[in-house]
Amino acid sequence: MKKKSNKQAFLILSDCVSESLIRLYLQVKAATVQWGDTFIVYHNRTDKPEKRLEGYEVYEFTNAVMTDLGYTPVSNTLVPGSNHFPIIKFHLDYPDYDYYWCIEDDVVFNGTWSSFFNTVIKNIEYDFISSFIKYYTDNLNPNWYWWDKLTKTDVVIDKNVLAMSFNPIYSLSNRAAKFLDQSLKSGWTGHHEVLMATLLISNKFKVKDFGGALRFVPPGFKNKYYTGNTHLWRPSFKAPGELINKIYHPVKNKFKITDNFKFKISFCITGIDILGQLKQTLVPNILDNQDYDNFEFVILDHDTNDNIERWIKEHLNSYIDSKKIVYYKTVQQLPYNHSCAKNLAFKLASGDIICSLGASVFIGKGFAVYLNDQFKINNNIVISSVGSVSVYASTDTAVNDIISVKKDDFLYIKGFNGQLSTGAENIDFLNRLELSRIKPVALNCESDLAFSAATGFSLENAYITLDKTLVQHIDPATSNIIYMYHTGNFEMGTVINNAAIYHADFRYSYLKRNRAFEYDLKTKNWTAGTWRLADNDETLIFKTNNGDEFQLAVRKDFYETNFNGNRAKFYNIAALDSKRRLVDFHYLHKNKNRLKNIRSTKGIDLNNAGFGNSIVYKNFNQNHPVITGDCGKEDNRWLSTSIFISRNKWHSIIKNVIKPLVNQLFSEGDLVYYKLGFNYQSGENIRFSLLVDGKKKRTVAQIVDQCLNNFFKAKNLSLSINNDLDRTSFMLFHKNSVQYGLYSTIIDTEYEYLQSLEQAFSTCIMEAFANDVVDDELILTFVLYVLFNCHKVIKRSGPEVIEKWLDYNGYISESLTTTEDNSKLIQDQYEALSDAVNEIYSDVVNGSVMNDLAWINTWEDVFNNTWKKVLSNSNPSIFFCQLDQIINQQLNTDINFRALVNVFINKTLDKDKYLIITDLNPLVLLK
Repeated sequence: MKKKSNKQAFLILSDCVSESLIRLYLQVKAATVQWGDTFIVYHNRTDKPEKRLEGYEVYEFTNAVMTDLGYTPVSNTLVPGSNHFPIIKFHLDYPDYDYYWCIEDDVVFNGTWSSFFNTVIKNIEYDFISSFIKYYTDNLNPNWYWWDKLTKTDVVIDKNVLAMSFNPIYSLSNRAAKFLDQSLKSGWTGHHEVLMATLLISNKFKVKDFGGALRFVPPGFKNKYYTGNTHLWRPSFKAPGELINKIYHPVKNKFKITDNFKFKISFCITGIDILGQLKQTLVPNILDNQDYDNFEFVILDHDTNDNIERWIKEHLNSYIDSKKIVYYKTVQQLPYNHSCAKNLAFKLASGDIICSLGASVFIGKGFAVYLNDQFKINNNIVISSVGSVSVYASTDTAVNDIISVKKDDFLYIKGFNGQLSTGAENIDFLNRLELSRIKPVALNCESDLAFSAATGFSLENAYITLDKTLVQHIDPATSNIIYMYHTGNFEMGTVINNAAIYHADFRYSYLKRNRAFEYDLKTKNWTAGTWRLADNDETLIFKTNNGDEFQLAVRKDFYETNFNGNRAKFYNIAALDSKRRLVDFHYLHKNKNRLKNIRSTKGIDLNNAGFGNSIVYKNFNQNHPVITGDCGKEDNRWLSTSIFISRNKWHSIIKNVIKPLVNQLFSEGDLVYYKLGFNYQSGENIRFSLLVDGKKKRTVAQIVDQCLNNFFKAKNLSLSINNDLDRTSFMLFHKNSVQYGLYSTIIDTEYEYLQSLEQAFSTCIMEAFANDVVDDELILTFVLYVLFNCHKVIKRSGPEVIEKWLDYNGYISESLTTTEDNSKLIQDQYEALSDAVNEIYSDVVNGSVMNDLAWINTWEDVFNNTWKKVLSNSNPSIFFCQLDQIINQQLNTDINFRALVNVFINKTLDKDKYLIITDLNPLVLLK
């Protein structure tokens, strides 16, 4: 590799050759041409050059980097802690660069890399720039394992000078890289995330943070390029999220493909009025592919009636149970948009490969096997009926709705374009995939792929509404077309056949016509108006919107008119192929300028405000809506209600008001989501939050207010003053009153699996506390039932999961500590209640929960489904912290309560196999 002379080196650090690595390399290289050179810094664990990287700028290093530099690594392997070694080695081999960027291969920037680098390089003066830079004394991560691993012989390190950074992407100046090399050779050792930040800050280097909200962030960069929800250690993302211009890490989308590997395939069907088609195709499609066991059919129902839902529930429940069919129904009744529907269905799908299907399509035997085989050969592809529609050229024929693509790639290009008409959105989708270096492949399957008799094309509505298509032939390149609709409307224009234009000019025997589309309209717009059949049934009368009128006489085989003194014959096109091409052209014409712009600019950026965002019910379960993306921010509203009433009456208001109100609002379709919890601020109260249709917010708020106040009147509960006046700066709210807007409510859209769990927990609170007076013992019993049930589910995962969780030591803290007096009090309480606790544990584990605790079965079902998602997509340690937050925030428990629960859990279960989280993240049970 020849030496470069430009200022900055952009180093993509990787130990695995993958499509995501190549894509990142090409993106960064294209974005940084003006600044320097881009290299793949590749960890080669063999003694042979990596041939798959031929043609790219590659800097290879081997395991010898751990010993040859004269540094002392913090462990025996490059990771954890020493992956700065190859970056400094590159600096030593190529010392002429002013700056050295390191970008790990699982970093994704959800924007254009050029804007990121241009902004940082032009606006920040630094020697070291990274993320989450903080001091030990900031007390933000005091139990981090690597703090005390920074060492040097004969040096006593003051913890007050320790600093750390998070380094999936960072940059070093030449002098900083030189200084670190000298420091490491002099005996300093430690994890790079504490070593680099501490040594460079202590030695007066300029250290900056390119985002976040901590002390090293320069003005104007607060949360600019990352947040704590986008740039983290764990869990990993399958694809970048929807926040634009943000770093996402880690994004893990590398497939390890073996001979027996089977992608999960999701066949997605959307539409309205499709029941007749589904009855013909759905079950045959399932049966024809049952030799491939890893697939699902996602049905997204937009119908306002219940016909599809009723049919699936009555006839296909066994397929729901076997998860071959996953049924979703939309909550928000918005105008149907084909692109938006597919975006939502694709996001809901759980497969690695997503295939859009029209409801009319028979995919035939072996189609799932065919898709799996194609993506195993090359998973950097998209399969469609036409293959490539070309980035620089297109067609007037709509691409039908059979498109198969990796879900990662669908998310990467941000879905289908909702501004384009049906058919055009598929052309645009394939164009943007090809611009993203996803190879288009034409569908070539030996299965009996066909359309049902119900309909044969994605533009079926256009054919249904069309009465006649009349054509006057002017010459081989020009025709006048009249589209006549059953509605009595018509559209007319002169259409140019670009394939035949200049057909008499000999120069076009060698010149290219360079037309992007097969057909063009001679004028900018169609001439529109109305038509009718005259009373004599022998004349068609047309009247344009401008008031002009003309007539066509009905002849035996044609229609005849007089245009400007010239008689002209129009023929009704009956040939299906010709008619289809003309209808497609008309339907797609309005999208041409958009498609041309996409091709000319090579633009793939759209849907920056989000896509596939909605609220749906899954498998007929209206109690637990599924919320995708940022849905609800504009179309729905949270109603925050605080019910101030003595705790000994909480059960009564839950039973008589909250429970029937929730059931009523759900049944009427007015309630999307709700949260229920206890609170003690400004007096004992219940927090009751409802997410409702924004158009009905006033109506629902009035219903809630009326129901609650009617309860107070019926129970003769008059306003009363809270007596704790000496403990507050302001007067407490009156007992037996309803207050509004005292808190804000949010839905966690980053971890979508938490939504159903949070909703289930609210339902359990509503069921469990409706019949008995609420006191500390009842709350404790409730929490133990919940946690022991969690233990029951988690235990099924096997002992190997325990080891996996223990690896996440960054999220495991020391045991919960309490004062000596408090410890004795808790111990006494445990001894007094231990028999009852053991009985609860036995009931849950043995499945002998009483009928009046039926809510625990609901919890187990939801928790079990959530746990499966956690194991496949997330970090169990983070999840348990999230579970703890749900329990303690909604029940508003204090430290002593959490400590007591920890003791019960720890003593009831095998201590050696359970870890307790500290006060910062309490009550985490790992089993």
